[in-house]
Amino acid sequence: MIRIILAFLFFCFVFACKSTKEPTSVKNKAINLSDFRDKYKVIRIDSVKHVFVVYAKKDAGLFKIVSLKDTTPCPRIRIGQEYPFVLMSRVPKQLGNLDISPNIIPHITGIDFYGVSIPFERDSINDIFVALNLRGLCMQ
Repeated sequence: MIRIILAFLFFCFVFACKSTKEPTSVKNKAINLSDFRDKYKVIRIDSVKHVFVVYAKKDAGLFKIVSLKDTTPCPRIRIGQEYPFVLMSRVPKQLGNLDISPNIIPHITGIDFYGVSIPFERDSINDIFVALNLRGLCMQ
């Protein structure tokens, strides 16, 4: 009798867990990884000598992105649009064991980017970035 009850419970457990929905196939579907990245809204674009300076916003943060000018024809980023920039800071934060970030050492006023002085915006921007997927004003 116990074997019958155990067999009954086993079959109830197996059939209760069976899914009736067919799995969705993802074969041959392109997955765009940029859909998973954070998007930054471009709010201003400046030009200083041979460098573009892009000001972008994400949530409450402001970002200053520098990019060397490039003459390759391409669709350019535009003010008011959002882009999935992959950012990397150009401002050193550590020198050995010392913290040399701009918040700690306030007399550092900016960085040199390919011979062009790029200043911080002390009231809002204390870091300067490059976007690994931006060439000139073209998304890569």
